Amino acid sequence: MPRFSTTKTPNGFYAVVTSDKVLDMLSSLTVKDFHPEHSASAKQCIEYIGTLDDGSKRFTKTWETFVRAGLGHVSADSDPRAVEVFRQVKELLRDPTKATHRQKRGFIKDLGLEGEALTEQRLYAIYRSQVPSDDPDLLRWAKRLGDSVPTDVPPQEVLGALSVRFCERRKDDIPTSTLLTEIPVEECDPMNLKPRQKRMHTDSSWEFVGESESVIFLSWDDNNQIQHELAIMRPLPNDTRLALVEWFTSVINSAVRDRRNVRPNHIGNMVQIGYNTGPCHAKVTGLAKSFQRTLTPDKMAASDTEVIGMVSLFWSLMKAWLPQDVIAQITNALDEHDLSRIATRNVKAGAGFNIQASGVNYRFDYEERAPPEAYLTYGYVAHVHANPTYAGWALAACVQREVEDGAKLACGGANFFDVGLRIIIKQSAGTIWAFRPQFRHGTTEAHGAVNWGITFGFSERLAKAWDAEGRDKQIAIVSKAGAGEGNPDA
Repeated sequence: MPRFSTTKTPNGFYAVVTSDKVLDMLSSLTVKDFHPEHSASAKQCIEYIGTLDDGSKRFTKTWETFVRAGLGHVSADSDPRAVEVFRQVKELLRDPTKATHRQKRGFIKDLGLEGEALTEQRLYAIYRSQVPSDDPDLLRWAKRLGDSVPTDVPPQEVLGALSVRFCERRKDDIPTSTLLTEIPVEECDPMNLKPRQKRMHTDSSWEFVGESESVIFLSWDDNNQIQHELAIMRPLPNDTRLALVEWFTSVINSAVRDRRNVRPNHIGNMVQIGYNTGPCHAKVTGLAKSFQRTLTPDKMAASDTEVIGMVSLFWSLMKAWLPQDVIAQITNALDEHDLSRIATRNVKAGAGFNIQASGVNYRFDYEERAPPEAYLTYGYVAHVHANPTYAGWALAACVQREVEDGAKLACGGANFFDVGLRIIIKQSAGTIWAFRPQFRHGTTEAHGAVNWGITFGFSERLAKAWDAEGRDKQIAIVSKAGAGEGNPDA
């Protein structure tokens, strides 16, 4: 760009910024003139404009000030070219790695974070569309709802085909520590069994939820109230969701590489983030020191920021997609125990989180973070077990899934199951589900499948410790084998 004359002009700021010479100068700027730092041509341009008259100087201290003032002084009616040029310069100033307000709004819409909640009335409407009008559960449900029975079936914009089914919970009759397999026992690898551990093949009594199905399982409690038993949701893929999968997978891979495996005697890896109560023999409450590699404080903080962003986004997704009654039970329990939201030794407690998608950083400064206790898993398989919980629920997500070529089970195992319901959820990338961890559950043998997962555990032990000492005596504790409560799944 040529050097400009600095001759003073009696014209005001409006006349300056709408002159052909200034607009030509501004039009010639490119993004390289602003990033990563102002180039000589950009500096020279703004310095020139600032010397034209005294009234202009206060508008030219920074490019941001200048562009804001320019857009405020021109209008499409008086000078459409000036408006267009200033909008172009404003776009050049924008850091392409940081999401704009419009991008954030589009992101929220793409993820379905502001859709209509899955209330009992909506679930009833969906169920009514799927069964005969004389279905006993439908009639019983309508009688219970009374005047609040909905008259229309809501559209399913975020989810694929969603069905509502009634089920019965039977006795948890499979012993804990049993490894459940979806292929005949004699075809399984004996090396996967621990001493005295038993393996059991799934028989015809098990119901499978297909890898693309979204299903809400309900039952009736003793007070004639609807009881949620299991909720599986699989949002339809779009560009935003697909772009996030790559980042999610990368974050979990880094966490598994850099952090301590709290289930070293199990198949796969599990790392813990947030608050815990230490190993089973300890009586302390605090933020886990989970790193096992030597990293600088900045790298640990950056890693924690990524993890907090990922799990907090999943918490937002779960609040938006899962049944309202399930989320209400969880949030009420968090409030009852006055539990803090997730934090680490390197990222203080508070609101807000950052996430990455397609090379763009989305910063949400005031959004609620995830619950205080999260687990990330890679290739993890859980035998039959149960977990005491203060919330009545646990939440899980399958972030990504791969099945190796030539696997013994064509679509792979590593599928979540609930013993009492006799239900197995076939996993796929993007699946989220809510289950009742106080009843026996686990993950089927992998048979060539690998899942990347997230779980929110809501451990009863953490709530009791927090009530007793956590608010006043939070300390740094090492996340060792046996940390937390039970054996969360993903």
